[in-house]
Amino acid sequence: MYVVWSAGKKENEGAPSTLLFVENCQQPGFKTIGNPIDIADSWLNRRGHALGMRPRRAAYHAYEAKRMVENSIYVGKKTEIVIANKDAHWYLSEKHPVDGPWSLAEFASQFERYGPQSTEPLDHPS
Repeated sequence: MYVVWSAGKKENEGAPSTLLFVENCQQPGFKTIGNPIDIADSWLNRRGHALGMRPRRAAYHAYEAKRMVENSIYVGKKTEIVIANKDAHWYLSEKHPVDGPWSLAEFASQFERYGPQSTEPLDHPS
């Protein structure tokens, strides 16, 4: 993950937006950007997110944290994800929902399975 000291966004015509001012993090851990960062950080902490998790789990955790805060007026429902390693990168968005082995549909399916669960059954004791 990365520590972000300050962030900006550059719009690129016909290409994904670019985050600016992101610096490599040499310390283990993660950092979220934007508002409300406390909720996203808390969700990643609840999941026990840590350096060394496999990419599929780490990417799902990031997707899930975004979904947990998307009702904020600062975030919204639009999802864009960049998954990168030293050899390659993949970009997912509503207009480009599948890239290589990654898909937004798979993340949405995982969210239904692993995401927060309804507490409604607590209203109906067995």
